[in-house]
Amino acid sequence: MTGDVPATNGGIRFAKLADRIGPWSEKFEDQRRNIGASFALGNKIRTLAKRGIAAIKREEIAAILEISKEIRAAFVELSVLDIPADMGWSFDSENGQELVEFLLVAEFYPYLAGLQSIESLSDMELSRFSDPPHGLSPQAWLSGLCDVPGELGKIHLDMLCDEDLSLRGRVELRKRWLLIADYIYQFLDNFECAYPLVINASRRRGFFNTFRGKLVGISRLIETNRADLAREIAGLKLAEVLERKPPDAFATGVL
Repeated sequence: MTGDVPATNGGIRFAKLADRIGPWSEKFEDQRRNIGASFALGNKIRTLAKRGIAAIKREEIAAILEISKEIRAAFVELSVLDIPADMGWSFDSENGQELVEFLLVAEFYPYLAGLQSIESLSDMELSRFSDPPHGLSPQAWLSGLCDVPGELGKIHLDMLCDEDLSLRGRVELRKRWLLIADYIYQFLDNFECAYPLVINASRRRGFFNTFRGKLVGISRLIETNRADLAREIAGLKLAEVLERKPPDAFATGVL
């Protein structure tokens, strides 16, 4: 008889405990499901960003606008999901970065392609987004901006492969990319020493996943392309000299 009392009391205590932790269990179950939804939304955002970049290359304005609408909606849906805070930071930061990269490549592309005067580049205000999606952090915005020179570099390399592009056209294209990349770099460099730990591009290991590492990557791209531009300018000047020489200059060996 006495052996049954502790069991009964214990059963009562466990029943009360179960009542108290029931809401916790429900919350944890909701978060578990939301983690799966976060992965799905992250995949959707990255897929949309890739489709968006492809549409930018083809200059398909209607597709760019539609993808912009879809990717913003997907990010807002992701940002409001209840998941553990550390995972939430990772999902919001990395997917926000993809979102910003696409949107800003779309903003800079007209300058690169010569559709908009490069002289008006300084009119773009990089310190803020004109219409930021809900939940987008300044860190994610800056990290996405860090990736823009590289993505525009790929696009401008595709343009350089056009066989119909003249030597002067190549020089002007390289100049436009360098002006854009340097403009972005000079803005980002304001934060390089002040907030290297606060503005972190990713929690992944590796120097080039950090904000400072991304700045180094942009700087290297700029220097490489500046060297390529110098060689093409030299080639352009040589071509101009050869065009001005009379035909008999070649016969006499006087250039």
